[in-house]
Amino acid sequence: MRLNASLGMVGWFPSTGIQNIPLALASAGASLFSNTIAMNNKEQLVMDSIHAFQRMLQTKYHFVLGRKMKKLDLIITFEIEDCFHLMGLQYLKDKQEARGKQRILKELLDNPIFRDSYLSSPFFSDMIIERIKCTKELARIIEDPNTVFRFINKKLPFASRIKADFVLSNPDFYGKEVYLFLCWRDLRAESSLVCKSVFPKTDLDYTQNQTKWQILLKEKNCDSNTEVLFRYKDYGLEPGQDLPSHLIPPD
Repeated sequence: MRLNASLGMVGWFPSTGIQNIPLALASAGASLFSNTIAMNNKEQLVMDSIHAFQRMLQTKYHFVLGRKMKKLDLIITFEIEDCFHLMGLQYLKDKQEARGKQRILKELLDNPIFRDSYLSSPFFSDMIIERIKCTKELARIIEDPNTVFRFINKKLPFASRIKADFVLSNPDFYGKEVYLFLCWRDLRAESSLVCKSVFPKTDLDYTQNQTKWQILLKEKNCDSNTEVLFRYKDYGLEPGQDLPSHLIPPD
C-alpha cells in the first residue's frame, strides 16, 4: 500500500479506469432518484460511487464568499472515510463492524461475497440509495450553479439532528434540489471543510432561516492545476484583465 502524504491517508484503491457514467434510465422521463433497483445494479452503483469519490481525493474546491463587507474563504477537501458517511452506510445498523470505514469500502470493491452480504441488509433503504446516487455525482453537485448558506441547526423551524457549518444547495440536480452539508474538519482551526451529508430535498427546507452568502469565486484545484468554475462579475481580476470566455454569461 502507498501512503498519500498530502491527504494523510492510505491509497489502497486500485486503478480501474471505470468512468463515472450514470445508470441507464428506464424511460426518458425517469429520474436519477427512481429507487427501484435490482441487486446487481445496486452493487454496481455502490462500486461506481466509491470509484467516483476516489477520483476526487486529489481535488480541492476553493470558495470565496461575501456578505455585508465580510469575506470567507472555504476549502473543501476529500478523504476516503468521508465517502462512507456520504453514502449513508452508517444507517445499516446490522453492519456496524469493527473493521473500520476504509476496510469496509475496500471490501465492497474487492470482495463480491462481502459486498453481496453487506448490501443485503434489511436496513438498506431508498434513503440510502438516494445518498449513494448523490455521492456518485458529488463533483457535479459542487461544480454546478449553487448557493451557500451558513448553517445553524437551531434556526430550523423543525427538529433535525444534522450538525454542519454550511449547507450548499444545488437547485436543479436531475430535477430536484439537493443539499450538501459541510463541516470544519478541525473546528478549532477552521482549516478545511468535509462533505458530511448529501441528499435530495423532500418536504423539509434545510435552507429555511439560514444566512445566505454570495459566492464571489469558485475554483477547482486538481493535481496542482486550478480551474475557475465561477466568478462573480469581475471579482479578483486585475485592472484591465478580461473575464475568461467560458465565464461570460450569454446575451
